[in-house]
Amino acid sequence: MRTAEAPKDIHEDILGHVHMYGEGTSLEHRQKWLQRIAFEVPARL
Repeated sequence: MRTAEAPKDIHEDILGHVHMYGEGTSLEHRQKWLQRIAFEVPARL
């Protein structure tokens, strides 16, 4: 997330810190950030 320069609120929301259930950014907003930081899994590990 640091490499993608995600803001602190995204770090907290994705990792489940600080906020109570239903608070924080929307699921759609979190999904956009998760797609930005996702990586391809190699075919062979």
